[in-house]
Amino acid sequence: MFTLAPPLAAKENVSFDNLRLETQFELPNTCEGDLGFFRVSNVIEKVSSIELAVELLTDGGWIALSDALASQWKKSGVLKPIKLDEATRNYLQGVCLFFGLASNTREEITVALDVLNRHAGDYLI
Repeated sequence: MFTLAPPLAAKENVSFDNLRLETQFELPNTCEGDLGFFRVSNVIEKVSSIELAVELLTDGGWIALSDALASQWKKSGVLKPIKLDEATRNYLQGVCLFFGLASNTREEITVALDVLNRHAGDYLI
């Protein structure tokens, strides 16, 4: 989660109650993405782009973004990561794969499993 304006930007640690009191901005594909259905705030505003969200964040609020989407804004110092005081662990996403046991010997299946494990293994439950 990221912000750029007070009061959230001024806090070292933020609680879920703090997030509930500020506007949460949400991109159109948030529900389908890796942060699906992460809704905390009492006021949720849909925005069409990260650029628009950054402009609106100057007046307050926060947005949940993956590190990949937020990287250029973090590097330039525009967005500040929010450190959740109440989070007990990082946000993880589970994935279920279904395939027949006989398919385990097929190259396509083993390559797909290897790629998934190599690139996302640390982030999956």
